[in-house]
Amino acid sequence: MRDPEPSGRLPLLLRDSRGQSEVLGVVLILGLTIAGTAAAVAFGAPALSSIQQTTETSSAEHAMTQLDSKASLVGFDNAPSQQVDLGIRGTGGTTRVNASSGYITITKTNTTSGVTTTFLETDLGAVVYENGDTTIAYQGGGVWKRTGPGSTMVSSPEFHYRGTTLTLPLIIVSGTDTLDNRVQIRHGTSQPVFPVDGVASKTNPLAGDRVNVTITSRYYQAWGRFFEERSGGMATYDHPNQTVTATLVAPETQESVTQGMMSTSPSKKLHIDGKHGAVFIDTYNSSIGDYASTSGSGGTIATAGGVNVQHGTLNGSLVSGGGEVNLKKSSYVTDDLAYGGTFSTHDAPSSHVGGAITNDGSAPTIDPIDGYIDQQQTEIRDNPNVNADTDIDDQGDSDPTNDELDDSQTSWTLDAGTYYLETIDLQSGETLTLNNTDGPIEIYVEDDVILDDATLDVVSESGSRVRIYVAHKRIEIKGGSTVSVPEERSSKLWLYGGRDTHIKLEDAGTRVVGVIYAPSGDTHSGKVEFREEAELYGGIVGGEARIESGAEIHYDETLKSQAPLPVGADVTRLTYLHITTSTVNVTDG
Repeated sequence: MRDPEPSGRLPLLLRDSRGQSEVLGVVLILGLTIAGTAAAVAFGAPALSSIQQTTETSSAEHAMTQLDSKASLVGFDNAPSQQVDLGIRGTGGTTRVNASSGYITITKTNTTSGVTTTFLETDLGAVVYENGDTTIAYQGGGVWKRTGPGSTMVSSPEFHYRGTTLTLPLIIVSGTDTLDNRVQIRHGTSQPVFPVDGVASKTNPLAGDRVNVTITSRYYQAWGRFFEERSGGMATYDHPNQTVTATLVAPETQESVTQGMMSTSPSKKLHIDGKHGAVFIDTYNSSIGDYASTSGSGGTIATAGGVNVQHGTLNGSLVSGGGEVNLKKSSYVTDDLAYGGTFSTHDAPSSHVGGAITNDGSAPTIDPIDGYIDQQQTEIRDNPNVNADTDIDDQGDSDPTNDELDDSQTSWTLDAGTYYLETIDLQSGETLTLNNTDGPIEIYVEDDVILDDATLDVVSESGSRVRIYVAHKRIEIKGGSTVSVPEERSSKLWLYGGRDTHIKLEDAGTRVVGVIYAPSGDTHSGKVEFREEAELYGGIVGGEARIESGAEIHYDETLKSQAPLPVGADVTRLTYLHITTSTVNVTDG
């Protein structure tokens, strides 16, 4: 009989199995390592590629901004040439000159004779960086970015609109097709476009003329938003042809919104009652920042007629264009008071003014805009452009006058386009979102606009304007409703009403960002009621007004340079026009 294995030693079969297990373990570890590495390569490569593309795109934005600065020195400051290192590293993108990228046409039409004169028709040209679906371009003196179907502005062209003067110096780009990292910018030719000495049709000042600036470009949407923001006018878009037209008009009369509140009825009194708390008005400037970062003093309430102030304090200034100004029952105006008629404290020693009292008050004449609202009704009714993806119930027919918000929903979104609605009536918890990112929104409302504990949101502070035309007689925002625009950019939302429109903002928690524009007159029934701690960021123009305790008006000073009415109704005050072109040649350095 064989002796058993000595004690302490495994049987031979088990010793062999253990050796095989060690080998298999090594093989498994190697297999897992190889598989993990393969997975990291397979799944990580796209992420790394995306990060690399983002980095290169950011570098290209910076490079084009540098190019913009150097091209301005050559084009506007008469530097003979400049060099710039674009510094765009990597293999994902290409940079080139496209001399035929973009086209600009500038015309002037006399609104009386109908005669149109063309000042300029030319290619803009561009220095273009392309990486995947992202394009960054220096064009027309600005830098633009296009990703997919949309476009944004990276840095603005040299476009200046000050008071009644528009200055538009354009840079035209020419040069070689493909560029390396280092480029040379050389001056070509410069010439005046308007005015031109000795040419009668190209002289300042303008009177009764409409100027159209039309740009065809891959970046037309960003160009349009830029024109709207800078000029206060409205751009019209031809999306299939990638074209935008900005219309600038030399009107006979067009008053901007220069006070937080303006009552336009000369023979009717503005009533300010602060019995249960002060009425507060101040200012901010949304072109610089939001209210929290730019708020200041100096707000004004103005009226074409007389004023009664009683029971409490007006924190701000007061201007009356005519009639009686009465301060009574312990009333107090903290800042200045200017009156155009008579002034009295009614022998109430506790009623006084903290600032200067002057007998030089005046108020602008602002005519009702019913004719313009009717014009917009016809335009929108006959040319509806309703986005197919929005929440509109068309009642099963093609007649836009039957359209309304789908009443099976409690929230709705309207994208860029024109809409004809029976009413906007939002109740508790309901939300209407107006997506102005890709273009303007115009809404004609046949009946009233009412928000009661509801929300209306404008999506973008940098997008196009939203305009709501109210045909009936009521704009009511109450019950803690919110009307919002990011950064309190009030000029992005305008609500228009006729001469008999009754505007009511009331209740604690009600907060409105925007402009309500419904001028009235002596023979009309337009009214403004501002009650019970409601807040407005922007401005309001209406008829006979009553402001009660706790009301707060935060006037947006940006509105001083914004024309109230869009294209077709004396869009932008324009008296002096200065246009020049300068050509720069961009080649490898």
